[in-house]
Amino acid sequence: MSNQEITLVVDHRLTDAELDALFEAGADDTAPELRADRTAIHFDREAETLAEALQSALADVTRAGLKVIAVQAGDVAAA
Repeated sequence: MSNQEITLVVDHRLTDAELDALFEAGADDTAPELRADRTAIHFDREAETLAEALQSALADVTRAGLKVIAVQAGDVAAA
């Protein structure tokens, strides 16, 4: 396995409770970047492929009750 770097952007600035929920959902390999009106969650996810890492990261964020509005992975970005 290798480490895959992914950034998921959620639609608001996360609260402390939401950051805790994210960690409890399994996203303990993240570095959240709080911005004025949204949060970029940087993942360093161990997975065989980028697709597996993305699927896993999205599942963690969704399990924490958050809505992803954009994805950045390596040289790929989508909104």
